[in-house]
Amino acid sequence: MNNENKPGLLVALVIYSVISSFGLLSVSAFTALAAAMPFIPTTLSVVMTILSVTHLAFGVALLASSYGIWTLQKWGWQLSITAFSVSIFLGLVAILPLAPDSTFSVSNLIFQLFFVVIDILCIRYLMQYEIKRLLHVFPYL
Repeated sequence: MNNENKPGLLVALVIYSVISSFGLLSVSAFTALAAAMPFIPTTLSVVMTILSVTHLAFGVALLASSYGIWTLQKWGWQLSITAFSVSIFLGLVAILPLAPDSTFSVSNLIFQLFFVVIDILCIRYLMQYEIKRLLHVFPYL
C-alpha cells in the first residue's frame, strides 16, 4: 500500500507520535544536561539521570512504533498499543503531586487528562477492525 491509500487518521496518529517522541527526546536531553550541573545535589542528579534515560527509552520506542505503523507492520501496532497504554498510566501518575514540596495543580490536571484522552482515542482507533486488518493483526475482532 502506498502513502496515498493510508487512512488520514492513521497518518495523523503517526504525526502525533513522531512529534511526541521528539518532545520526549528533547526532555531527555535537557534533563541529562541539568543533571550534570555541578550545583545539583547528587541524589537529585541521580533521579534526573534516571528520568532522562526513561524519557530517552520511551521516545525511541514511540518513534519506532511510528515507523512501524507508517510501514504498516504488525509490530508497529503492538508497540503503539503498548506505548499509548504506558503513556496513559504515566499521565495519570503525573497528576499526583509526588515530588517533595509539590502541590496539586488544576492546570496540570487538565494538561495530563487532555493527553490521556488523546492516548485513549489513539488506542480506540488502532483497535478498529479496518486498522487491524490493514496492519495484519489477527484476530481482527
